[in-house]
Amino acid sequence: RNASGGSSRRLKPQKKEIEDDFNTLDGEKVKEMIKDAICPPYYLFHGYALMTFVTDNVHQIETTTLDYKKITLLLLVLSVGNFFSITTHKSSHGMLLMLRGIVDIVNVLHAFGLVQASIWGYTMDAEGQALADWFTRFPSLAAHLGASENRLGATMGIVNLLLGLLRLGNDLGIDPFPHVKELPASNTGLILCALIPCNVIWDPEQRATQKLASSNLILPWCSCHVLATGLVVALMNLAAPPKRELGAPFIVMCLTSVWALAVVAAGTLMGPAALPWPGVPFYAGVSIFGLLLCKHLWS
Repeated sequence: RNASGGSSRRLKPQKKEIEDDFNTLDGEKVKEMIKDAICPPYYLFHGYALMTFVTDNVHQIETTTLDYKKITLLLLVLSVGNFFSITTHKSSHGMLLMLRGIVDIVNVLHAFGLVQASIWGYTMDAEGQALADWFTRFPSLAAHLGASENRLGATMGIVNLLLGLLRLGNDLGIDPFPHVKELPASNTGLILCALIPCNVIWDPEQRATQKLASSNLILPWCSCHVLATGLVVALMNLAAPPKRELGAPFIVMCLTSVWALAVVAAGTLMGPAALPWPGVPFYAGVSIFGLLLCKHLWS
């Protein structure tokens, strides 16, 4: 009985120590756990998407130009790098961490290229349009996901751009999570990002109709320029919370309001065809909302 009583007394402190360990899991540790759990699926999906792009284009590689072959080869190497980075973690060798950092940077550049090709491909010449269409198409991946092939490239570009920047921020020790009063600004950034896939024009008939409707060639360029600058404004809104001690959320929200007001002015002077969907009312609302939010952040 004494032996069993002694063992039970020894178990009680151990149980208390375990409970204390769970109680010490503060918000920072939980965030780290979430980041570590997201990394493997991110690299797996990105590597798989790039590999499907390569396999989709292998059968016509002999008939394509050298530029197409170079891009295909680079994406093959990037796909392998993503698969290799799946099992890399903080305690891995320094060389492996450096390799994963390089993969993160190239992932961001590829995602940025997808977004820019989706935005500006409509305004290019025939050769540029063909390259943009080819670069942003993922037929097998669209079939596997049951998604629209026309908008998948732009959507994938936006998602991978945001996740890639989060990965780089994590490597640099930057905490991207906003405070409660900063959530409207971050949500504004996400909405501006979501507008890009919604405004992608891939149907040839729709492109021809749009060009005939826009006798002034500057109108399609202006619409694409709004989307491109909107992406920069969105990224600024999402990147502002870590620099809150410098007043970054307030400054960025002021810039967002002024930018949206300039977009409304352009739409008023040049007509609704100069702006992407959803048009003047949306950007006017963003400008007014930005002014109100500036007052909220200032207080």
